[in-house]
Parts: sequence; structure tokens; C-alpha cells
Amino acid sequence: MYTKLQKIWKDAAENLNLEVEIPFSIILTDNSKINASILLKNFGAKNGMLIITNYEDVEQYLEKIYEAGYGFSTLSEPSENEQYSRKDFIELLSDWGWTGDLNLKPKWL
Repeated sequence: MYTKLQKIWKDAAENLNLEVEIPFSIILTDNSKINASILLKNFGAKNGMLIITNYEDVEQYLEKIYEAGYGFSTLSEPSENEQYSRKDFIELLSDWGWTGDLNLKPKWL
């Protein structure tokens, strides 16, 4: 069962043709496991952006996350009546920047 945040990102992925993994886990070089709500590929860092809801879950692993080629962002769970907004997502994704193959860069970006 998806959280509200995951559902909204699933909607964004379908609408904007994004590549996401929901949920996503990564094992770092020190064998620590990070559980992210979402992995968004091709944005923010070489291997994509980990989207988490609790900064404390990653705080002690920041260097290892960056070494593994990921960025991250802490996003709050949306309210029950909050909906996907194409405009808001395009703004957020533009801030993070495209890191994928330049030939595959979305036209809306």
C-alpha cells in the first residue's frame, strides 16, 4: 500500500514520464541500509534522488549517500486532500536538475 507521498509521485511519474522506484532501499559501503519512500532517477545526482520523510534516518549517512552517487530530499507527507500539481513538480524537478542522458531530457524541463 502506497503512502500519500508515494501516490503523488506515482501520478507525477505517469504524467511527466519520470523513472521512479517506490519504495527503494540501498545498501551503503559500510553495509548500512537506507530505506527511501521513492528513488527518482535522472535528477539531482548521478544515480538519482532519494526521497525520504525523516531527515534523522539519513543524517549520519550523508557522506556515504553522496559517495554512492545519490542526492536526497526530505519531503513531508502531503495532507489527505493535497493533489499532484504538474506545475509544482516541474518547478521542483527544474531545481534538482537533469542528470540523465541529455538525449532523453524531457522537453518540459
